[in-house]
Amino acid sequence: MIKFIGLGRVSYIKMSDGTCSEESEDFVDAVDDVQTTPVTINITDFENEPFPLHRAVFENRPLHFLTELLSSITKRNKSMDIADIVGQKDLHGNTPLHLAVMFGHRDHINFLLQQNAPIKTKNIQGWTPLDEAISYGDRKIIKSILLLGRKQARQSLGNRSPKLMETLRAIKDFQMELRWEFHSWIPLLKRFLPSDVCAISKRGCSFRLDTTLLDFNDRRWRRGNLTFLFIGNNVGKKSSSSNTAADRHSLVIMDNELKVYQYIRYNEEMDIDEDVDMLMSTDLVYLQPNTKAISFSRAQSGWFFNRYNKTEKVGQFDADFYNINGFMIETKKRREHLSEEDIYANKAIYETLKKSLEQQKNHRKSSQKSLEESSSSFDDIAQIDQPSKFNNTQQLSTNNGGNNHINGDTSHETDADDHHSGGDGGEETDDEENLIEAAMVSAMSGQDDQLPIKPRRSLPPPTQTNVTWEQYINAPKGMPPCLGRQWDLKVRTKNLKATIAMSQEFPLSIESLLNILEVFATFKHFKKLKEFINLNLPPGFPVKIDIPMIATILARVTFLNFNYNDKLDANMFEIPADYTEDPNRFPDL
Repeated sequence: MIKFIGLGRVSYIKMSDGTCSEESEDFVDAVDDVQTTPVTINITDFENEPFPLHRAVFENRPLHFLTELLSSITKRNKSMDIADIVGQKDLHGNTPLHLAVMFGHRDHINFLLQQNAPIKTKNIQGWTPLDEAISYGDRKIIKSILLLGRKQARQSLGNRSPKLMETLRAIKDFQMELRWEFHSWIPLLKRFLPSDVCAISKRGCSFRLDTTLLDFNDRRWRRGNLTFLFIGNNVGKKSSSSNTAADRHSLVIMDNELKVYQYIRYNEEMDIDEDVDMLMSTDLVYLQPNTKAISFSRAQSGWFFNRYNKTEKVGQFDADFYNINGFMIETKKRREHLSEEDIYANKAIYETLKKSLEQQKNHRKSSQKSLEESSSSFDDIAQIDQPSKFNNTQQLSTNNGGNNHINGDTSHETDADDHHSGGDGGEETDDEENLIEAAMVSAMSGQDDQLPIKPRRSLPPPTQTNVTWEQYINAPKGMPPCLGRQWDLKVRTKNLKATIAMSQEFPLSIESLLNILEVFATFKHFKKLKEFINLNLPPGFPVKIDIPMIATILARVTFLNFNYNDKLDANMFEIPADYTEDPNRFPDL
């Protein structure tokens, strides 16, 4: 059975399974450009608005009106350019693109994307235009935003090069090592989490990163023998795989096992449909460390009556240890775009993992019992003459990972402001959600083939809202009425106990490190490191730090050593002659 659903000037063909067919999307393209009956509109009425473009998008004004409005605003306000206007946030943190996506106005979306509207801007509630596009469920809208995102990433990489060149010129040549260790308080997840020791070398205006961990994304990572090169002398040159001036020739990634290399150019079309399928199949997740209440206090060592400030060697540096107090992680999950089948699949994952964990638990109990029986004859020799409360404390510390301080037993978790508008049939407990998260991580790390990504069709559009512009803009700040698909939202907060080690001996300044990390912001785990180091930290350089990656995973980053070296081989910063170019080796880069 096929039904036609009228939505103003846009119509969709709804299939019997509740989705929209590919044919219906073509039909939408055909009718989406049809304008409504012309209405006389006075641009000056909008110019007096604090957010004129927002209102024009909200009220679905025709494209020629938006064009005239942009021109009028830039003429009246010389300090604003097109980028400032299309990137402006309203009282709720929404950009015009946020609103266009919530309403599903394809013509407005395409117009704003042509103006290079920012797609990573988060509103007060933490959601980007891409998040809202996933909620709306239109494949072509999601794809358009993803394509612009890749283009903007490439442009941003090129824009960072001049500042990076200036930074590199000011720093003497050096070599540095840092270790990444990923931790979780979920037993099953611990088995799959990676670790890595990265080597960073800098010579002149070039630097090199050797790593076995290319990227740690939301639910997946890639391993290998890899080298990332920034070749300063090549800034601005064209790649042999592209004739466009925007395609920088300075950023290269090499696979040292296959002896191939690829210029990082963000191939806009590569694997885009698979990415759309992935996004439409999973929860929208927003994780935000709440840094407003963070404070630092010196960590203590010693016994009760002989306490002193903790200072230890980290790598080759003496470091002062601090406790990070008030470290809270807020996690928001939305799933209004998921079907009952998707939610049922998550429940099936939970049941499978629950059985797996029960088997592991029973095996550990059996092994522990055998160990205790075999060692019982040594009890009279191995007794420890300490009060029982110290034994209990010691055992608890051992079970929880010693001094890591990033496990579930040393943190406090509460549910806050849970909202469910999509029914409770698929609602999981926190334990179930953690296990499902573990399953997704293990699957994306290549350890599990039980979670194939199915092709997704567009969802039928949500019911149109009757909210007026006045009601929207006058709503309490950060609490606007829902304009798109009704949210199915869960909010959780978690208090984490973490530490940081600061050293006065580290030769590199935090400012210089932040500038270098700008290039590595291509990779999410380095981006997280940059964001955390940018906080108001205690004196010194953070040689050891705990960073939240996703709700169930934290990364511990340790700077092992740093040495100035003015005799580095120039060949280290060039592509080896026996390597061949493979423009598709790393599709996401």
